[in-house]
Amino acid sequence: MTVWSSLAYIRRWRANPAIGYGIAIAALLISIGLRYALEPHVTAGLPFITFFPAIILTTFLGGLGPGSAVAVVAGLVAWYFFLPPAFSFELGEKESASLVVFWLIAAMDVTLVHLLNRALDRAERLAGERAVLLDEIQHRVANHLQFLAALFQLQQRDAEDPMVREALGEALRRVEIVGQIHRRLGKTQRERLDLAPAIRDICRHLVDASSRKVKLDVAAEPVIEAPDRALYICLIVVELVGNSLKYAFPDRSGTIEVKLATTDRELIVTVWDDGVGIDASATGKGGLGMRIVQQLAEQLGGTISIASEGGTICRLVVPRQ
Repeated sequence: MTVWSSLAYIRRWRANPAIGYGIAIAALLISIGLRYALEPHVTAGLPFITFFPAIILTTFLGGLGPGSAVAVVAGLVAWYFFLPPAFSFELGEKESASLVVFWLIAAMDVTLVHLLNRALDRAERLAGERAVLLDEIQHRVANHLQFLAALFQLQQRDAEDPMVREALGEALRRVEIVGQIHRRLGKTQRERLDLAPAIRDICRHLVDASSRKVKLDVAAEPVIEAPDRALYICLIVVELVGNSLKYAFPDRSGTIEVKLATTDRELIVTVWDDGVGIDASATGKGGLGMRIVQQLAEQLGGTISIASEGGTICRLVVPRQ
């Protein structure tokens, strides 16, 4: 249960007078019982010691009216039972001052807790409005991405030049990946995203959509990131895995391994394939993708390195936030 859902329950209690005054009666009876239980241990100067928590708790859970009622009744109970002379409403000068001070402090407690309740209610309303706005933004972004993907598909279908069709296909793939990330954000709390399942799903989607017979192995630690950083990292993975699918296995099957790991200061993404390794022709064909990878890595404040180690290995190192 989240903080806001808990506050929503409490707000419904405060909106129901029966619940609020029921809480007031229960809190008052408990405080009186505790006061009698503590009587042998309480000095004469602390006749109201158990009533302040009851006032504060009742005001928070039940609202202004029940909290004020507990403050008034608690003062009368303390006056009659615990202020000397006991079982009498007679008061000396010292006891009168104590009772006035009690009611002043109780009034301050009720006022402060009531103001806190109002502030929490306002914060809850703002949080609800923010959630609605985020839902609307997510919906609009999803619609725009779908429209953009449809345009790319139409253009790709009508294009006669194979290079143009390939370029439009690459653009379509990137738009689809961005759409996947936005849909995943819509299913979470929107402010943070676990990279591990996102990378697994994206890599599986890329391999399934390709015509390559490739064994995919994804080893990803749970890593929670902000949406913008998560999107950049996922796009980098898309480009690196896409390059492996396009260039690593021209005439055979192979293996692609993707690893996501963290240290105290860094996030490390490694994409390795056991293909033909780096060669000039592949580098040239993948130029746009690698420029995108470089720019995204710079946006993250990280570095990207590429080497031949039994194939091709690409390593992204990004500082943790």
